[in-house]
Amino acid sequence: MDFSGLVGKFPVNRPLSSDDYKYQLKQTSRLDMAPHDMLAVIKMNSTFLESVDKWFGYRGFTAAFAITGFLIFIFPFGYITVKSLLVALGLIDTYQNRQDYAILATFVGSLLVAICWDMLALFRKEAFAYTHYPLRFNRLTRMIHCFRFNGEVTSVRWDDVFFTIGRCSSLWSVRGHILADDKVTVLDTFSLSHIGMIFSSEPDPVTRQFHAEDCVRPHWEFIRRYMEEGPQELVQRVKFCLPIRDRKETLMAGFRRLLLNSGEVGFITMLMLPFYAWILIGRRIAVMTSKIPQWPAEIDAVCCVAPDDVYAIKGDSEGNRIPDTSQG
Repeated sequence: MDFSGLVGKFPVNRPLSSDDYKYQLKQTSRLDMAPHDMLAVIKMNSTFLESVDKWFGYRGFTAAFAITGFLIFIFPFGYITVKSLLVALGLIDTYQNRQDYAILATFVGSLLVAICWDMLALFRKEAFAYTHYPLRFNRLTRMIHCFRFNGEVTSVRWDDVFFTIGRCSSLWSVRGHILADDKVTVLDTFSLSHIGMIFSSEPDPVTRQFHAEDCVRPHWEFIRRYMEEGPQELVQRVKFCLPIRDRKETLMAGFRRLLLNSGEVGFITMLMLPFYAWILIGRRIAVMTSKIPQWPAEIDAVCCVAPDDVYAIKGDSEGNRIPDTSQG
């Protein structure tokens, strides 16, 4: 799991690093691999491609972790605080040293408040926020629109973004750096939808192919080809579109999405069902307490779709790809 950018911000106001240059992905350089949507597409047409954020597939982990941390500490620490306070006030165990218990109640109570505050802040990363943080790639205006945590939208020209592969532990994702006028200083960073392993930084010297299980670059190639070449080749590759543009995710859809993180459902996945059930509770709370993101009118105005666009697709209530006859 890679929650960089959600739990903790991407490092900004810094120069591009050697790794940024090493793993750079150029908008005009076609990779010799099949593009893959990685179940990230919400809508696609001849005007724009809309995808989810990279945390969507793991949504619920942060909320469930915060709830778990709260439950672990609230009962023992709460018990110690309350009992020590009662002793300090002389309401129980009056033979005890009241001053010592007053100090204990203050210390443990303060620690409990600090822990609960941190767990609440972590919980709010997913709950009482937005159901997802979409990215919209408009190939006609050559603009990228990123929906941010505070509800604002960052818009930047596709050609001006420095794309590279960034790592969090063993997991990688494609990151887009928004640069200052000097083309070196990173002012802001966003990430594409997929998180995965890349196994090698360079293609095989003989076949010129990247590792077969590298799914990070194929997702980049999906976005890149859409922006540079259009949806013609890509539309048939998209089998599912997430039906979350105008409605909240259903309980079953959320459960299926969490299971997909394990790959093929097998014995190990079945053993982890109680774990996934707990994460699903966190995911459900996060979804039901959050708002569906709405693009500003000025962005929708430049993302109109022709009614006869043969490449316009979206997901039905189950996520199956269907034609999209809406105008944006």
